[in-house]
Amino acid sequence: MNGEHLHGYNTEEVKLIALLVKHHRKKFPQSDHDSLREFTDETKHKFRVLCIIIRLSAILKQYQSLSIQSIKLSHSHEGFKLVFRDSSADSVESIQADINVELRKELERFEEIVDQKLSVVVLSSLSGS
Repeated sequence: MNGEHLHGYNTEEVKLIALLVKHHRKKFPQSDHDSLREFTDETKHKFRVLCIIIRLSAILKQYQSLSIQSIKLSHSHEGFKLVFRDSSADSVESIQADINVELRKELERFEEIVDQKLSVVVLSSLSGS
C-alpha cells in the first residue's frame, strides 16, 4: 500500500487493492471489520465481491492437473455456472470431487454475498460431454 507502485489509482482504490491482497487467503473479513470501517456500504460490498472472486480463483489455480481448454461462465435464474473444459485424459470425476470439497466454504460465502448460487463444473473435452 505504501510502495508508490500503483500510479493512477486514488487513495481509496489503493487501500482496497491492499486489503484484497491481504485477504485473498486469510480469514474472510466481515463488513464491520476494522480495516473496512472508513468505506461506504457500497464499497464494502464491492470489496467483498472482489475478495470472493479472488479467493475462488486462488483455489482453482491449485489444480494444475487441469488442462483447461476453455472456460465458460453463464447465468440463469438458478445462479451462476462456471464450466471448465479439460483437455487431459485424467479422470474429471475425481478432479470435480476435489474441487467441490475445496470450494465448498467459498461457494457458500459467494451465495451469501452475491445472493446467487455458483456451481463449478469440470467437463472432459475428450468425451464430448
